[in-house]
Amino acid sequence: MALVTPDNTAPIPGSALPWPFRHHALTVGILAFVITIVWRVLTVSHFTLVIGALEVALVPLLVAWVVWRIVQRSLANDWRINGFEIYVLLMVLLPLGAAIGAQREFGQPLIWGIFAFKDYYLLLGVLAVYHWLRMGWISLRQLEQALLIVAWTCLIYFYLATLFINPAPYQDTPLAGANDIKGGGVYYRFNMCAMYFGAIYYSARAFMRERWIDLLPALLFAAYVVVFRMDRTSMAVTAIGMAGVVLWHAPWKRLAKVALVILVPALVAVMVLFLAAPSKVEQYTFMFKDALHTVTGTEEGAAEVSVRTLEVAIAKRQVAQHPWIGNGRISHTWNEGGYEQFLGFFYPADVGMLGLVFIYGYPGMLFLYAVFLIAFIYMLRVKGRKDDLLFATSRFLLLALFLDSLTNGQLTQNPAQALLMMGLMHHYSRLSPAGREAAPAMPALGTA
Repeated sequence: MALVTPDNTAPIPGSALPWPFRHHALTVGILAFVITIVWRVLTVSHFTLVIGALEVALVPLLVAWVVWRIVQRSLANDWRINGFEIYVLLMVLLPLGAAIGAQREFGQPLIWGIFAFKDYYLLLGVLAVYHWLRMGWISLRQLEQALLIVAWTCLIYFYLATLFINPAPYQDTPLAGANDIKGGGVYYRFNMCAMYFGAIYYSARAFMRERWIDLLPALLFAAYVVVFRMDRTSMAVTAIGMAGVVLWHAPWKRLAKVALVILVPALVAVMVLFLAAPSKVEQYTFMFKDALHTVTGTEEGAAEVSVRTLEVAIAKRQVAQHPWIGNGRISHTWNEGGYEQFLGFFYPADVGMLGLVFIYGYPGMLFLYAVFLIAFIYMLRVKGRKDDLLFATSRFLLLALFLDSLTNGQLTQNPAQALLMMGLMHHYSRLSPAGREAAPAMPALGTA
């Protein structure tokens, strides 16, 4: 049941490509659109209704495409399938157990328990992109350009919205919130995946290719996370991703040569910040101290402990009752109040990894986290790609997403973000150092 089978080892001539992929700009545009929807980077935005409608329209198309591919393969009596495809298809089945859990715990009909995961099934878009890549219909370069378009679109929109659209009217909605730890002001809760990509990509390009002008966009992406998003985990993973890709991929001689050039201005900037804005420094210090108190459970100075402790207690209680299949999701169509009617104030995304256990049970949580382990195994098989900018960025974006998922709802709400990077690692593992794909195991059957 191979949903993806490459047809040859050489690039397909442009005239032989399906129509949309014969035009470079159109191909990149399609990829950017699909990634935007599948990654859900603009789901929480001022365009929520439009993006939501596009998500609802795309899911049945993706399901129909997968069914058509399975029928196509079954007619050919060809049931071979690779490891990445197996993992994706098992991911498709994962919500079934959670839907049963919601039926047992909340009395929600099974069909509504499945519909509650409609956004989850956007991950099938990753399989479509993977298919196009393996068939030779798109190139790694086009995928890289599409990812950059998504990153820059988010960057420009996030800055414009933050600077010119008051978030106060959206307070206490998924779009915006307020927190005493973050200065008490209202801030936007935009998704940061594309910002991680941009910060890591331009940091890597600056040091790997000595394009020092690229440090400016790298800082722009990072600055939004630090100055405006102000999420502590996001700050940490951005810094780790940027530093990691530079230290791992840039030549040490180059790092030593530019260390003083960058280090001295950075130290001066830090000193100026301490002198010019001591209250801002104190605010960030308090934020991270509070994070430590929240993790350790101590009460002193922990402004978020009460809320998080309550949510953690709810999650632990429910996990103890349903450790194997979880508690599922509540469909707001079936019950407008969602979890709140049954559990009080509770959002699985707020409690990170524990939220995954709450929804899917321990086996489901381990299965979803396997995306990072499997991607790492694929990564170890990649040869001759040390200077490949997209590969370097992707591996550290995976690291950032893994770290982010430990405390935030990365896998709870957006599993397709890590899954796309996993598919990319699998594709890289099948490429020779010269960049040509390994010989296919079977011929392609038609187009999709």
